[in-house]
This record gives sequence, C-alpha cells and structure tokens, in this order.
Amino acid sequence: MSNAMRRLITRDEIAQALKQEASGTPLEELVEQSGASRRAFLKMRKRYAPLSDLLRDLRALQDENLRLKENITDLTIELCRLNKLLSPQ
Repeated sequence: MSNAMRRLITRDEIAQALKQEASGTPLEELVEQSGASRRAFLKMRKRYAPLSDLLRDLRALQDENLRLKENITDLTIELCRLNKLLSPQ
C-alpha cells in the first residue's frame, strides 16, 4: 500500500492497539490490523504509551479517593452516634 492510500488512524484505534499490545498481542499482528506501518506504530506507541500510564494512575487515585470518602462518611456516622450516646438527655 502506498503512503497516499494509507488512512488516518483514530485515537480510539491507537488506544485499542496499545491495550492489545499490553495484553500480549504480537506487534506484527497489531501493525497488520491497524493498517499502519511498523515505524508509524512504534512512533504512536512512543507518543501515547505514557498517557496510558497516567490514566491508570488517575484511575487508581480516583478509586482511593472514593474509598477515603466512604471511610469519612462511616466515621462521621459513628461520631454522630457516639455523640448521641454521650449527650445528656
């Protein structure tokens, strides 16, 4: 296929290809599926792979934030319960 006939690869396709590569799909298979040259795929990987690490870290932080919020809620409920028990009636 000549360079003039190659199609542009979307961000979603790049993300999907990088996920497949991370899960063990051979590079040559991904290159063939994407329609990109090996060189273009390697450039995409170099450019976009760090973003997947950032997204994974962001997701972990979001999960931790949710866990901490749930803990605060539980502790606040417990504090209110204890305050009711200790307050004179």
